[in-house]
Amino acid sequence: MKDGSFNFSVDKSGNYFLKMVALNGEGQSVGKEHIQTVKIEEVVAPNPEKPVEVAPSVGPATDMIVGLLAFAFVMYFVYRFRRIER
Repeated sequence: MKDGSFNFSVDKSGNYFLKMVALNGEGQSVGKEHIQTVKIEEVVAPNPEKPVEVAPSVGPATDMIVGLLAFAFVMYFVYRFRRIER
């Protein structure tokens, strides 16, 4: 715990007791022990798939589709509001 953090894994929910004891450079206990209670509500299995690190590349075809959809959306509202005014 030299960097101030500690990771552990559990298989099921419940109360866990962490017993912490300080050690000196020779590995001998120093000071009092500290017991910390940790309550785990739910254990969720990790996602086995590798997370996406880089967004998928898109090309001009995707840009054209998005542009045409935006244009169609604007034209629809222009048509609707001009029709209501008449």
